[in-house]
Amino acid sequence: MRIGKKITRVFPIPNDPDKGEVTIVHLLPGEVEDLQEKMKAFETVMRRNDKGDLEPEMRQNSDLGNTRYLFVQAAVTDWKNFKFEKGEMMPCNEDTKLRVSREVEIEVTRKDGKTEILGFPAWVNECRIELGKIVRGNKEAAEKN
Repeated sequence: MRIGKKITRVFPIPNDPDKGEVTIVHLLPGEVEDLQEKMKAFETVMRRNDKGDLEPEMRQNSDLGNTRYLFVQAAVTDWKNFKFEKGEMMPCNEDTKLRVSREVEIEVTRKDGKTEILGFPAWVNECRIELGKIVRGNKEAAEKN
């Protein structure tokens, strides 16, 4: 069994006049599970009922805060042509990833010609899904050879 190298792909920001690009890494199943665990909206706690028996109770975690952007922080490894308001280049780091996740909307043109506005995290998730399909396709092709 060998553990392979990380697979990344550069995705251009659609309809971006600055020609921004984002480098996204394919997250492995264990990484995805770890992130999902940290981001879970509900947790199960055990409570004693009137008879003294333990029963599971679902509790909503309404205070996700910055954890809602964990997939962006894990999957986005770099970017190009991201700029602050005055035009200076924006470094790709945890603070700027949070800011972009909160503030940036991306206009995506679908195959049917319709446009849709996505928040940066939703667009990154679509890119992650596309990259996952590419990785699976490459793996299947390698297994056939």
